[in-house]
Amino acid sequence: MAGSFVAEQARLAAELDGIRSAGGLQVVHGEEWGAGAAADAARLRPAFDATLDALRRTAGTRVSGGSGPVHRVPVLTVGGDDWGRRGEALVRDVRRALGEFASPAVHGHVGYFGGLLAARLAQPGARVVATEHSTTLRDVLAQPQARDHYAELIDRADAVFCVSELVRAQVLDRVDDPHGRVQVLANPVDFAGAPRRTSPPTALHRWVFIGGLIERKGVLRLARAFAIAARENPEVTLSMYGTGPLRDQVDAIAREAGVADRLHLHGVLGHRELLAELPSHDVLFAPSTYETFHLAVPEAVAAGLPVIVTRSGGPEEALAGVEDRVGRFVDVEESPDQLVDAWRDLSAGLGALDLDGARAELDRRYGLDAVRQRLARAYGVDGAVSPVADPSLTPGLDATRTPPERIVVAAVSSWRRFHVEAELDAARRLGAPTQLLTADPGIAALAAEPRGTQGTNVTVVRPAAVDAASGDGLVGRARRVAASVVGAARSGGVRAGLGAARRALPDLGRPRQVALLEDATLILADCQSMPLAAALLERHPGLRPVVELDRVGPLAPPPDATD
Repeated sequence: MAGSFVAEQARLAAELDGIRSAGGLQVVHGEEWGAGAAADAARLRPAFDATLDALRRTAGTRVSGGSGPVHRVPVLTVGGDDWGRRGEALVRDVRRALGEFASPAVHGHVGYFGGLLAARLAQPGARVVATEHSTTLRDVLAQPQARDHYAELIDRADAVFCVSELVRAQVLDRVDDPHGRVQVLANPVDFAGAPRRTSPPTALHRWVFIGGLIERKGVLRLARAFAIAARENPEVTLSMYGTGPLRDQVDAIAREAGVADRLHLHGVLGHRELLAELPSHDVLFAPSTYETFHLAVPEAVAAGLPVIVTRSGGPEEALAGVEDRVGRFVDVEESPDQLVDAWRDLSAGLGALDLDGARAELDRRYGLDAVRQRLARAYGVDGAVSPVADPSLTPGLDATRTPPERIVVAAVSSWRRFHVEAELDAARRLGAPTQLLTADPGIAALAAEPRGTQGTNVTVVRPAAVDAASGDGLVGRARRVAASVVGAARSGGVRAGLGAARRALPDLGRPRQVALLEDATLILADCQSMPLAAALLERHPGLRPVVELDRVGPLAPPPDATD
């Protein structure tokens, strides 16, 4: 799932009886896998397509989700491609891996990606809905092909929901909407069920920030404001939930001010875990330079926290009419002074806030039930609901899957290191014998890093010692395999190309290797592994390719159960 708000909307849709009666909800997540330059992508394309075909035959993209099955689809992308070409790549590879969507309603998130996918792959007569929340929309719509894609979406869609009027205006500024399909529907917020403070704060000592530690989020400005306030008041602390390239600079500002011991950098938490942490704080700071909505702001109000927020676009709409009842707005600028002044002013005026009344008003606007009913009308189904059984609470809910007995991870490059690390951890938890096919030292080192898990050790395998005589390891071998695929495919088709790849591979046909490969689950890690994977699948038909292991039973919770 790409974002907690996407997972929340999926859950709301899955709870609709009309969706259940039509076969339930399925989520498609197209994930861009970088191939490098165009020439590199061309060399990888035949093997990539062959592996997508194998994934389709074995349902290898499918894992269990909190609201229904999730399909993880690798998408071959070229470095430097514009938004239009990236959209076309998404449609191409999802269509190859899954075919058209046999559903009476298809909902795409981010119009120029998921929306385009819905418009192209929905069957005739199906209802098409899109939600736009992208912070890069203005740049996207400046590109002609991406703009044409958006016009195609609006022409096909029954509704295009923008999370704010700000976003809707950006769409209508560049694309015509003759039938009035572009509307505003805010992100859903669980005002009724969110963990909440037992009483309003009487002092604003415990500051909290949620978001990426990036320039757009205004984190350096916040760090400087915290340094001033913390020197002024020894009880002030700042907790930051998120990660990013400015982490060290934030820490350096606090250290220079002598208040680093009161700065707490917690990294990234799951959404539910994060919501549970909010009530332990006194005030949320949201100093972004630009936001289309900023979900953290109303979620803080739901938790009983006042907020100090910049006039960055979406937040003004999200809190329209209740601004003075929940906190203070400040201008977007580099100086920390307005943030500090707002903190002082709000601290002195806490008694004038009406957090409960504001929360009730916002719940009527974009609480779960309000958003769910808008979605039901867009889908053309009844708004009656029934709760969805969460696979994380019901181990083994997906009875069609059994845990793999043997696992092979193909990870030629280190490009998706965190994915490889997560899958190796999952393999250890299953206790399945696991082979890691790589010659990358960084990836190989993951086999010796259990990170507190228990179970089988992971064995690093350099196929046939990675043909030591070649001197260039598996990466070089994979490149030659890819070149063999392209050359043979150009003259004799994809099957001929795969035959060339199979001949170029090191010998994996020895009895010990066959015993470990037959009927094993093959986890695909990156684009560069596709020639190796395609040839292995040709040689060992019993291999089952997957993008990731299913997170049910011993591996619960599933990816969208808590986010």
